[in-house]
Amino acid sequence: MYIPLPKENPFEFCFLVQNLDFKVMVNKKLFMQYLHRVPYHLVDTIAVTGPMKLSLISFQAPGMQPVECPNSVYPVPFFTNIPNGFYPSKSIMISGTVLPNAKRFHINLRCGIDVAFHLNVGIDENVLVRNTQINSSWGHEERSQPEKMPFLQGQSFTVSILCEDHCFKVVVDGKPLCEYLHRLMNLQAINRLEVAGDVQLTNVET
Repeated sequence: MYIPLPKENPFEFCFLVQNLDFKVMVNKKLFMQYLHRVPYHLVDTIAVTGPMKLSLISFQAPGMQPVECPNSVYPVPFFTNIPNGFYPSKSIMISGTVLPNAKRFHINLRCGIDVAFHLNVGIDENVLVRNTQINSSWGHEERSQPEKMPFLQGQSFTVSILCEDHCFKVVVDGKPLCEYLHRLMNLQAINRLEVAGDVQLTNVET
């Protein structure tokens, strides 16, 4: 049986439980139906094994349409509000997958028309750029070339941005990436998150 999962491409499986069988959706297309061999209400565990990286597992309450799968992929460019601003001790988490032919993507923390923190990931150039934009004018760039780029084409990632009193701390897949000293000091006025570029998002928590 052909399984439509090209190597290094993101995918989505959805299992719809029906009275007689499971309907299995792959990337929102019906892949197969599997008749129950044990009472489905006894199923209480999900296990995933093999050479892959998981970005998200979610469960949908009863009531969805028979052939639809919950959509866990966000549109890009992606914009969302940051409730109550971005103040010390608060964090943002962004999970997704870098597209197979990706060149770059960026994350912005916006304060009205200003950008309090801009993180630009140049995958093709192996460079990380940080900056702030005030009154439509960019400040001095902070650039670095990591020995090992944490964002790779076709690979999943999780970025956490923690706001502290003096800086933003950026962590990727549990490992520190950089610190960026605040240039806009009214942190609670930071009210928008923006993600754009060559990525597919699977989870955002603000």
